[in-house]
Amino acid sequence: MKFQKIFTVLILLIVLCTPTVLAADEEIVASVNGKQITLAEYYQRLEQEAGAIILNQMIIEELLLQKQIETNIEVTEDDLSMALIEIITQVGGFEGLQYYLYQTGMSEDEFLAQLELNILISKLAENEVQVTDEEIEAWFYENKNLFAFEEEVEASHILVDTEAEALEIMELLNSGADFAELARTRSQDTYSAINDGQLGYFSKGTMVEPFEQMAFSLDINELGMVESTFGWHIIKVTDKQEAREATLEEAWEQAKRSLIAAKTLDPYAYIDKLRQEAEIEIYR
Repeated sequence: MKFQKIFTVLILLIVLCTPTVLAADEEIVASVNGKQITLAEYYQRLEQEAGAIILNQMIIEELLLQKQIETNIEVTEDDLSMALIEIITQVGGFEGLQYYLYQTGMSEDEFLAQLELNILISKLAENEVQVTDEEIEAWFYENKNLFAFEEEVEASHILVDTEAEALEIMELLNSGADFAELARTRSQDTYSAINDGQLGYFSKGTMVEPFEQMAFSLDINELGMVESTFGWHIIKVTDKQEAREATLEEAWEQAKRSLIAAKTLDPYAYIDKLRQEAEIEIYR
């Protein structure tokens, strides 16, 4: 969408400047080893290349629109939210996303429009994939390692700024204070504080190292205290799950999604497929 807007502006400039170009064919815009490039030559190349890019984009958009109408596939708010959460996680949080937008020069609206388009392409491509129960079962046994349960712990934490605060809270907890209440009222991690400090289950490699090492070393209902780059954590482990293989029944839906993803064309290949199947005539 961003490129389309940019090149639309360029085309408008071409139209607006046409009289000037015709009247100033010999105006020089550059010189290379004495060879001059005129304004007329510059605008001619600009019109040719920008026009081809815009036309190609319009053809792709029309192909996708026709396929969307044919299949009645929509991009929902849940689709957008899940994709956005995944991207924010990949780029290191909301600040990372803001930095990405700054680096690319995209506005939030342009980014969301592009994200919606990418999701639509993925859903359209996925819609054309069919898998049988036999294929899902075979895929599971061929890739059992993909569906195994990793070692996990379930933990809650209270995050504070100083060691003194952490020691104070540890003393209160050891004296019988309620962990959930202290998490709600004292934790600096506002996201987990509203859930009594609960972080849910997590596997190795998903938390900062000092926190992770402490959490996996604790027994169920044991308390621990550790410092990380975020501050001081008081950790309480509430459950542990050992690593194990999944059964076919447990992994069925995951195996099905994995197989469909493996058989789905990537966006570029899918668009090429739509172009090959369509009757496209270009008149200029």
